[in-house]
Amino acid sequence: MGVRRGRVTTKVFADFASTKARMALALARPRGDAGRTDQARAFALFGLEHIGIAGYRRRDLELLAERIGSE
Repeated sequence: MGVRRGRVTTKVFADFASTKARMALALARPRGDAGRTDQARAFALFGLEHIGIAGYRRRDLELLAERIGSE
């Protein structure tokens, strides 16, 4: 999983939506903390698109995307 031009790319976990969302959250947080807001927002939005059964993480991803989008 990586970021290219503001878009998240993934070649693994194709059928595991909740895993994608959790991984996106785990990758977005440190990037946001490091000031890499474009990548952090891309991961947060990717996670929201693939939330699946990880719905309890939806609010975490939304807050991260909103916080980063307003900077």
